[in-house]
Amino acid sequence: AYAQQAFTSWALAEARLEISDARGRTVLRTTVRNGQAVDVRGLARGLYLSRVVAGSQVGVVKFTKE
Repeated sequence: AYAQQAFTSWALAEARLEISDARGRTVLRTTVRNGQAVDVRGLARGLYLSRVVAGSQVGVVKFTKE
C-alpha cells in the first residue's frame, strides 16, 4: 500500500514498473496505467525494491511483502 501511495501524486497515464528482490534479481516487470494496482501476491515474503519510470520521472520505493 505504501508504494502505491508514494506514486499517486504523479498523475501517471503510463509508467514502467520493475520490482527486484533483495538480491537484485528482477521478479516482476510490467506497464501500469492510471495508477492501477499491481498484484504481488505471487511474490515470496521478503524485502523488495520497486522502480517506476514515467517519462523523465523515476521513483524508487522499498517495501516488505509479509
